Amino acid sequence: MAQYNQTLVGALGDIGDGITQLRSLDQQILQQQRARDIARSSFDIAMQRYGDGIGNYLDALSVEQQLLQAERELASLNAQRVDSAVLLMQALGGGFQISGSPATPLAAASTSSR
Repeated sequence: MAQYNQTLVGALGDIGDGITQLRSLDQQILQQQRARDIARSSFDIAMQRYGDGIGNYLDALSVEQQLLQAERELASLNAQRVDSAVLLMQALGGGFQISGSPATPLAAASTSSR
């Protein structure tokens, strides 16, 4: 009984941690989207200045590098969110199968294509 209670408390802790991590990542993603949007606007302005002969190409490349870094950070945060969501689903028991039960259609399709 003590082992069951310990497992249950651990699972509830994992669920709470997963929810907290998802909320935190959602906030980080929103902030990074804003940063990316600002970087994109700066890049558009830099390219327009270059096109109008006011700015130089080195400035446009520098701003583009900042935009690419912001997009890279956003992609990384989105990947972390997907990983966290999978861990939360796992903590909630998603995808659990009793041994000997038939395979899901997705699992059956992936094994039949080998």
